Amino acid sequence: IVIEAVLGLGEAAVSGVVTPDLYVVNRTSMAIEERHVAHQERQLLRGTEPRPGEENNTWVAVPASLANSQKLSDPEIHILAELALRIEEHYGTPQDIEWAEEDAAFFIVQARPVTTV
Repeated sequence: IVIEAVLGLGEAAVSGVVTPDLYVVNRTSMAIEERHVAHQERQLLRGTEPRPGEENNTWVAVPASLANSQKLSDPEIHILAELALRIEEHYGTPQDIEWAEEDAAFFIVQARPVTTV
């Protein structure tokens, strides 16, 4: 199970502007087999003031104390891995899953079949 994570909105990783952390979890033992923590200087956040007709997201500096830190704790990695297995079981095939975390709760935003190996 491969999990990627960034601070802030995932669009930063999807667009390639920010390199995400990468965690690889063994689907049988649930052991974290690989962990690549990426340096992150900035994060994309949702603006608090709506601006009709304009982009509402804004880039904000990541505090220096967090720039080189792991984006997910080991328990959070395990929660996401377990969710991934449940979603795969539901659909009957490996899934590419988009997720979000807010206030210590995970939300599945989208799941679609993996189309590449």
